[in-house]
Amino acid sequence: MGSRSRVLVVLAIFVFNLFGLGFFVYFRKTIELSGDLRAVQRREARYQQKIADIEVEKRLIQRRSDTYFKLIKGLTAKGGQDAAAAQAGSFSGSGNSIPLFADIPSDLLVPGEELKMDDMENGPKLLRRRPSSQSQGASKAQTNSNTQDHDVVDLPVLVMACNRANYLRKTIQNIRRHLPKKGYSIVVSQDGTDASVFQLMKSDEFKDIKFFQHSDVNPTANSYNRIAQHYGWALKKVFSTYSSAPYVIILEDDMDVSSDIFGFFEASARLIASDPSIWLASAWNDNGFAENVKDADVMYRTEVFPGLGWMLTRGAWDEIADKWPTQYWDEWMRLPEIRKGRSMIRPEVCRTKTFGEEGTSQGQFFSKYLARIKLNTERIDWLNMDLEYVKESNFKPMLFKKVKEAKQVSLADVNSYQFQDLRLEYGSIQEYQGMASQLNIMDDEKNQMPRASYHGIVIVRVGQDQSNRLFIVPSMGEWRN
Repeated sequence: MGSRSRVLVVLAIFVFNLFGLGFFVYFRKTIELSGDLRAVQRREARYQQKIADIEVEKRLIQRRSDTYFKLIKGLTAKGGQDAAAAQAGSFSGSGNSIPLFADIPSDLLVPGEELKMDDMENGPKLLRRRPSSQSQGASKAQTNSNTQDHDVVDLPVLVMACNRANYLRKTIQNIRRHLPKKGYSIVVSQDGTDASVFQLMKSDEFKDIKFFQHSDVNPTANSYNRIAQHYGWALKKVFSTYSSAPYVIILEDDMDVSSDIFGFFEASARLIASDPSIWLASAWNDNGFAENVKDADVMYRTEVFPGLGWMLTRGAWDEIADKWPTQYWDEWMRLPEIRKGRSMIRPEVCRTKTFGEEGTSQGQFFSKYLARIKLNTERIDWLNMDLEYVKESNFKPMLFKKVKEAKQVSLADVNSYQFQDLRLEYGSIQEYQGMASQLNIMDDEKNQMPRASYHGIVIVRVGQDQSNRLFIVPSMGEWRN
């Protein structure tokens, strides 16, 4: 091989090695860049997740603040936001709502460690503390076991019955339709020995329902004596039978119930446990007529016991059991010496509705009042709502503030406005009764207090599409202070 050939071979080998080295460097850089790209993608994914988490937290904070900013959900303007804002002030939150509590201190908006009521489908787990982020994933098996053993409580739903088997069947069917799958037991207590009710409760259809029969009836007692005796006997028996139940829900044998009634009562139990100024909870609004209510997700306080679907805690029963009256038990529950200055919780839109035109009262108020009641049809998630506004320290001052800010009107002018808070003042209970009669709401009083009132203040919706919130207030009431 000549020298020239050897030079060419060496040159070829050099070029080949050069290309090989270049390819190796390129390949290595490609791998490094690929790793860098994956690292960048991972960082971007974490960044996007943080953004998503922030958005979730923003929505949660907004939800809490929206709830704090109202005692009553704001008026919704069907005619448009601008028109409503011009008449009623600025709007805030979702749904073009006018906040009732627009000036709550900011420190109230910082949530502390929260209590959570579990999924209603799995029954009540009362006041179980939500796991912290550090412990949430520690031991799911242990958490579930503890929950099952200690948190699930069998809560009795007591249905008071007498001699209306057809009504009773319908009521039980209504309750069953909305009763959570676990954690509750229906109990029927019959006053007397009516055969049709006894046979119904012994039938296969209702063999799973616990049945009490109050047969020790004084033959000389009138209807109201017997009712009071039956209620006292049944409450004593149900609290004794369900010795671990923290409360009892009391219904009557002629009631429809809403889909969210049990969540309403569980949320009420949480409020009662945290606020000693709340005595009981009722699913009934005495002025819950279709033309006078609007917001399904609002609770109020009242100082007049509503009844007609209510919740009694064990502590409250222990307090009154030995004093139970011999007649007119519901009027007795309204006496100042029994109530002791405490309030009841009730919704704006009723969670019960009576269909029993036949009964002890012989339908005296049915067509005029009871038939006009609106039963709630919205499924409100009470257990995940922030209900701090119902506590007395929040409710009372903010209600008084809104009453002062409302536009004072005469009875003749009540329907002359839209999308406003209005104030109608009365000087005596007799004057209130005249106003209530004109407005077609409940006009009777209990111990000089209008039905559904709180510190003498009655709140109803009036006007087209219930667009006005009307505060009917005592002219010299505490709200002026």
